[in-house]
Amino acid sequence: ETKSLIDLNQSILDQLDSTIRNLEAGNVGGVNDAAILQAKAQKSQFLAAQNQLKSAQRNLEYQTDEDNAPTQLANLGRDLALRQLDIQEKSLVLSRDISRLQLALAAISESLYHPTAPFSGTVERVYVRVGQAINPGMPILTFAGEDSSLSVIAKVGQETAGKLSRLESSHLYVGSKEIDAIPTYISQEATDGQLYSVIYDIGQENLDQLTDASYIDVDIPIGYADTTTAIPYLPIDAIFQTQDENIVYVVKDDKAASKKVELGSVAGRYVEITSGLEEGDQIILNRNIIEGDKVKVVEG
Repeated sequence: ETKSLIDLNQSILDQLDSTIRNLEAGNVGGVNDAAILQAKAQKSQFLAAQNQLKSAQRNLEYQTDEDNAPTQLANLGRDLALRQLDIQEKSLVLSRDISRLQLALAAISESLYHPTAPFSGTVERVYVRVGQAINPGMPILTFAGEDSSLSVIAKVGQETAGKLSRLESSHLYVGSKEIDAIPTYISQEATDGQLYSVIYDIGQENLDQLTDASYIDVDIPIGYADTTTAIPYLPIDAIFQTQDENIVYVVKDDKAASKKVELGSVAGRYVEITSGLEEGDQIILNRNIIEGDKVKVVEG
């Protein structure tokens, strides 16, 4: 392309030379002086442009020569620039992905700041305005629902879940109020990492004191229940069961004696005894005993 421009300029210069010669030949009495001067000025401009084009062509030919050091250095710089652009592109892609992740995390964080309720219902009254700063514990609205229930979930270890009594009430503290509740469900498998879930239903009358995901204190009874009630419960392990009957061993005349009993409902590791026992019977919980074995009652 540069060579074509050089050739075009050269043809124009040749035409200008021809024009100048013709003007000088017919310049009688200086009639063509102005035209000759203008033609020479144009020739001077085209000569300058021609020299610049030739210089640029020589530089281009020198720079594109693969054998000279400047060209090799230029090629090396080009490769380096391409690699830097590739790194920049990958960095921009990584920054974009990080920004998307940060946006998702920001959306999650934003959702945590939104007021939530443990049930569906209707907002009856709002106590704050948009943009107003609030403090923990400050009421922001009145929310009412229908047929709502309130559950408390306690996360406990495996040993605690296995020993938790289903017969004695746990104590739940909601503000200054103490609530006695029997667990409605105890998970048999871990539900949160290595923790087991214990669920209590504590009724609608406490809805106005708690919000979804709020925390309360709970006292949980562990171990054997106090079953000195009209309907006794015994550990299931203390019952000897056959296909036809259920037997427990009691202390009679310092010996183990069997008694047939009828079983009722099961509550965790305990079973209800509906009949077969009498007031004052001393139950033997040790399974390593048979009829007629001598026993000794040790007062605790």
